Amino acid sequence: MRPIAVFIGVFFFLTLNAQNNFQDTDLVTAYEDFTEMPREVAYVHLNKSIYIKGERIGFNAYLMDKSNAKRSIETTNLYCILSDKNGRPVKEQLIMIQNGVGRGNFELDEAFTSGEYTFRAYTNWMKNFEEQNHYVQRIRIIDPEVEKTIQPKKVAATLDAQFLPEGGHLVHNVSSTVGVVIKNADGFGIPELEGEILDAKNAVVANFKLNQLGIGACEFTPVPNEKYHARLSYNNVNHRFQIENIEPKGILLALQNLPNKVAIAIKTNDASISEVQGKPYTLAIHNGTSLKTLDIAFQDTTEILKVIPHEDLFPGINIFTLFDANNNPISERLFFNFQGLSFESSEELVSQQKNDSIIVQIPFKDLNAALFNNLSVSVLPSETISYKHHYNLPSYLLLQPYVKGTIENASYYFQEVNTRKKYDLDNLLLTQGWSSYDWNTIFNKPPDFVYDFEKGIDFTVSMNGKNSSQFLLYPNANSKSELIQLKEKEVTFQKRNRFLLSDEKIRIGEIKATGELTVPKLVLQFKPSKIPAFTSKKENLLGLKEVSILEMGETTSYSPSISEKVQQLDEVIVTKKQAYSRIEKLKNATLGKVEVFDEMMRLRYQYFGNYISERGFVVDEQPYVVDGDDLTPIQQFRIVSRNPNTFNNEIPIIYLDGVLLTDLEILKRFRMDVVDYVEVNRSGIGGGLRGGGGIIKIYTDPKKKYKIEAREVFKEFDIPLTFTTPKRFYTPKYSSTQSTFFKEYGVVDWFPNLMPDSNGTISFKIPNPGSGNLIVHIEGIVNDQSLVSEARSIILN
Repeated sequence: MRPIAVFIGVFFFLTLNAQNNFQDTDLVTAYEDFTEMPREVAYVHLNKSIYIKGERIGFNAYLMDKSNAKRSIETTNLYCILSDKNGRPVKEQLIMIQNGVGRGNFELDEAFTSGEYTFRAYTNWMKNFEEQNHYVQRIRIIDPEVEKTIQPKKVAATLDAQFLPEGGHLVHNVSSTVGVVIKNADGFGIPELEGEILDAKNAVVANFKLNQLGIGACEFTPVPNEKYHARLSYNNVNHRFQIENIEPKGILLALQNLPNKVAIAIKTNDASISEVQGKPYTLAIHNGTSLKTLDIAFQDTTEILKVIPHEDLFPGINIFTLFDANNNPISERLFFNFQGLSFESSEELVSQQKNDSIIVQIPFKDLNAALFNNLSVSVLPSETISYKHHYNLPSYLLLQPYVKGTIENASYYFQEVNTRKKYDLDNLLLTQGWSSYDWNTIFNKPPDFVYDFEKGIDFTVSMNGKNSSQFLLYPNANSKSELIQLKEKEVTFQKRNRFLLSDEKIRIGEIKATGELTVPKLVLQFKPSKIPAFTSKKENLLGLKEVSILEMGETTSYSPSISEKVQQLDEVIVTKKQAYSRIEKLKNATLGKVEVFDEMMRLRYQYFGNYISERGFVVDEQPYVVDGDDLTPIQQFRIVSRNPNTFNNEIPIIYLDGVLLTDLEILKRFRMDVVDYVEVNRSGIGGGLRGGGGIIKIYTDPKKKYKIEAREVFKEFDIPLTFTTPKRFYTPKYSSTQSTFFKEYGVVDWFPNLMPDSNGTISFKIPNPGSGNLIVHIEGIVNDQSLVSEARSIILN
């Protein structure tokens, strides 16, 4: 395979007559119709990008309003999917979004094996649009049973060289900037390469040098009847790329970023001036939400210059599109304006070692604790190779939706922003060519309002034989009990916006004329009832950048017309000692204490209440009563933790043979002679918000039977789709925190929902790994709308 030379030039000036004619369409009206419906953008902060089977993927989701870069409050339902390499969902969750933020985690259990997986997050509303507003990220999972060691990936030394003229055109006798992108076989930029542009006589007309992401630029003026090529050396092999598609006539758009303003130049050449002179052109400045226009007309000059202050541009992305008299777009250039955007950085991190823990404090100077603040923090060893995200929150919200291609390490441009990074970002946008917006779609196919914003789960209750008109809807975690009174001819009722959690059920009792509760005959329908399918026509997805070595070199690339002048080089094989990392199995033992019941235990503890009261819980076995006339049930039989882990939740989560008990009445006088074993986890880890009172799991012996005598007074309905209950994240146990495995792939901790104190400081406690430094990756929102994305170091003794 030879190196690939790619030259993008679309909407050529000479082929305008073949384009769609939009002259009868009003540009501003069409754009307003296209942008009328608001857009949401989802970003998910994953605690890592490379995982070991047995770990959990911790994540914090941010749902943002694309038009103003603020939190979206329209949607509460976010669908999160983990799919295998064939696109088949392996696990999926419905995450509750509150104030624009939600969290969850996926357990990497027996359903997973070694390979690449894709994490997607989207809302129902996003299905209305062609743009990529959903979140998508590749991750890597390693199964120690399949991969004992991880070796560097071999990558062929082929080159994908792209020479991309600013505005999409190279025109004879017009000074032009050409963006240069050199990528390897996996699509990642090759850093720090140097090269030159030469004419047919091998005279150098321009030089270029790539940055650390494989992007650079140069400027030259092509002349008629001349051929140009690029030359560079990589891996001790010379490479040559032909520069093609230079136009004899045309118009191009050029941009120069000046202090506090931009200069926009619309250029043509003498050969074109008679064809463009006096004709109306329009320069549109837009950002996916709003649009401004400037009238452009060539008179007796080949260049028109417009200078625009940054304050008159949109904050964030600005797309400059030049239209001809028929509203055909003929040139486009993207520019990013940092003015008007709000970013926040923390001050110096403070850490204090205390016994086997480290107390970490991260202060923010201008943070107002009274405003909305939410930060997610991933703590990893500083030598980690398992945090390889291409995007952070600012880049996914402010940059990704507007570009057509993939962006390697987009996070770079939005962390510790300086003059150099602004320059590199402008070079990136120069090489992007056209934006992600399709003008044919804008003019002809504005989005339709097909899919709603979703807030919770709705369900409709229908009578299957109406015996009475009163029903009691029992409470759930996020809703109180309700007395339903139907009118004479009503046979259905509906409940909307319910936030039903994992393992919950709908319980409804029918109230007879005598006031007695009985089991009703009902049918329930839920919306949504399953995770909706999602397909995207436009999805930019770049794989993970793994540790790699070059496999072999490549022969020089050449044009057939000059093949006789070029000597082919032999293939060069680059070899290197291939370091590897041994992968350890994780030790995820049960978090609770397990007691197996023998005959002595069964004789000692006749009832469950006797047993659990000796293990840190208080048992109250009062009778089950009804409270007054409102028929609200009060369950007097209670089990509470003596020392709960959270002050607002003292009731433990209790499972009986794997089934979550929502009504503890079954445990009243529950005989222990049928029990096989009991697991008591007083820490509550793994139980999420409801785990503050601990977790108790009771397993009965299938050879023994115990019949519970209780009169049923309600009917219980399964819920086909529920919000995933947030679970507390816990790290696996490592055989050594000093091993190469831990330093490269280990997890120290993950905090998805950190809030600042009154002084604007976030604090958390992490286990002390003993030695070696740590890195803290922070993403989030502070002061209602300021974006945070940074990395801080913890230096250990």
